[in-house]
Amino acid sequence: MRYLIACFVAMAFLSACKPSEFLAPDANRELAGAAGPANEVPSRFGFPGGVWQDGFGGTWQISVDGQKLKGVATSASIAGAVMTGAIDGDLLRYEISMPDMGILATGTAVATDPQHAMFATYDTDGRLNLGGILHFNHAPDMTMGQPVDLRPPPPCDGPQ
Repeated sequence: MRYLIACFVAMAFLSACKPSEFLAPDANRELAGAAGPANEVPSRFGFPGGVWQDGFGGTWQISVDGQKLKGVATSASIAGAVMTGAIDGDLLRYEISMPDMGILATGTAVATDPQHAMFATYDTDGRLNLGGILHFNHAPDMTMGQPVDLRPPPPCDGPQ
């Protein structure tokens, strides 16, 4: 059920920057509530370090060391928040905390292509807080990686 809610929320917030592969059918991925495999899953896309943007004004400076992720929010509204997480293939499980406040939220993200991940962040009581698309090292309004099928169709020159 959480997966469906997260997908619905993410679809509602999609803007000009859409990933080229949106949870490919052969990917066998789950977004929320996944127990995770016992063995490491190979990554098709991964989670790069650098500047991540969530499309809602949140910006994070992220570093990745193997299967561990750590980042600090740099946008004014959430400056100082810390994200820590564990990467398992194309799945990221993370926690967001503030100094002296403890964990404020948890979430999951699934890499959908080398430049994007679909994410869902939940309050500590399990309610969906925010969901959408993470943009790795580019602004959300850029059209990087647009697949051909998302471009406007050419005019029809056939019989009228």
